[in-house]
Amino acid sequence: MKLSYEKRNFLPSNSQQEQHVTRRLFITTACFMLLLLANGCAERTPDFTVTGTVIFQQLEGGFYGIKGDDGTNYEPINLPEAYWKDGLRVRVEAKRLQDFASIRMWGTIIEIVYIQQLPRER
Repeated sequence: MKLSYEKRNFLPSNSQQEQHVTRRLFITTACFMLLLLANGCAERTPDFTVTGTVIFQQLEGGFYGIKGDDGTNYEPINLPEAYWKDGLRVRVEAKRLQDFASIRMWGTIIEIVYIQQLPRER
């Protein structure tokens, strides 16, 4: 009994390789987009609320911080430019960022979730 061996192509053809690469690229991109979407939709619930005054500090080239009425200094990472006014009274809902550090070492680093301008005290 004679066995016949068919010529088998153990490597995928070029079109099969292209399809495989395209499929992998699509799956990788889809996973990456889902991760970005999940991160962007993460709940941004504030840890605390504070009222205070926006102040300009001359440290390290200058920056705006918030001096809380409780005496605590807050260093926001995302203070909107519209609030960059020395002496501006604000109410802030924010999250403390425990895993952040700053070369300024001026106050508690926070991420503002909500900010509202308050009337000036007389």
